[in-house]
Amino acid sequence: MKKGDIWQGDVRLVPVEGTPPATAKLVKSIVLAEGEITGHMHTLSADQGVLLWDDMVWVVGEEAGALSHPEHDPSPVRVVEPEQAYQVVIQQERTLAGSWQPVKD
Repeated sequence: MKKGDIWQGDVRLVPVEGTPPATAKLVKSIVLAEGEITGHMHTLSADQGVLLWDDMVWVVGEEAGALSHPEHDPSPVRVVEPEQAYQVVIQQERTLAGSWQPVKD
């Protein structure tokens, strides 16, 4: 079964090949994005923790990781596959000046 991208608002988790390096940081939960205007946060959490390195995340253990956001998913939803590396991609928008910037919510 091929694992697909996971979307939650302006946050996208893209499955990638690989395993976390020994230097990856173990945390209980991580804020993937925070709304600059509303202050709402896209949060990934897991019972046994989440490994974080660069723009990548890895859910530790056998239970799926849970995404939560007060507007999109007020109750955490267990949708992030365990033992799978994901690249965190924040949606971008083009400005009137022709440059790119993260979407602000």
